[in-house]
Amino acid sequence: MRLACMLLAAAATAALVSGCQRQEARKAEKLPVLVATQKAEISDYADTVSLTGVIAARTLNNLSFRVGGRVAERLVEVGDHVDTGQVLARIDPQEQESDLRTAQANLDAAQAQLTQTSAAFDRQKTLLGQGYTTRRDYDQAEQALKVAQGSVEAARSALANARENQSFTELRAGAPGIVTARTVEAGQVVQAAQTVFVVAEDGDRDAVFNVQETLVAGVHGSGPPPVTVALLANPKITAQGVVREISPVVDPASSSVRVKVAIPETPSAMPLGAAVVAASAACTARR
Repeated sequence: MRLACMLLAAAATAALVSGCQRQEARKAEKLPVLVATQKAEISDYADTVSLTGVIAARTLNNLSFRVGGRVAERLVEVGDHVDTGQVLARIDPQEQESDLRTAQANLDAAQAQLTQTSAAFDRQKTLLGQGYTTRRDYDQAEQALKVAQGSVEAARSALANARENQSFTELRAGAPGIVTARTVEAGQVVQAAQTVFVVAEDGDRDAVFNVQETLVAGVHGSGPPPVTVALLANPKITAQGVVREISPVVDPASSSVRVKVAIPETPSAMPLGAAVVAASAACTARR
């Protein structure tokens, strides 16, 4: 029994010695620990913000007739391209033509009256020089001549106004662009100055975004950052823009600020209403 105990103790001692040797061997095989160091420096950084917006026209023209009447014909549709001076719609010119005829008749009558009074004045002038008339009759003839001359001038002005009103029965485009909206149909009665068409003028476009107020809080002081605009449908189509306008008020419906980014030489692949994505530095700080 005593012998068995001695054998067990010897085995345990041998196992312990063997385990310690293996641990020392593993420690000897460990590689040295490599430590990387980095020098801390102060540098500028900028957070990049991406926003989604749409391409919009820089200038929108609200076109309307200067005279009222019934729309006789409408010659363009939404989406059509129009040129300067192109007729877009006409109203029935019957009333304006009637006014034109009346003004012409009034001018003819005034000119006839002027011819008569001018001849009467010339006779009175000749008779006064010969002593066959009175000064009173001469003054009356002169006064009648001046009244007739004034009537002719007034009739001419009325005729010019009537002709101008007749020209207003045709609605023409003031600049080349694309029709983006219309509010009338043929047969509808319109009032003077009532919007009939909305035309987006050709030229450079704007990218319009609704931006969180905090993102534009410091733009006025530090200057607008550069903006890269990319077409959402094809991100390879890009353009460089600059902030042109920042709304001074927050939209109560969306709690955002409207920002317009001018895009010089807008690519043809960015038509009106196209969805775009803008990437820009939101703010700059030091760390």
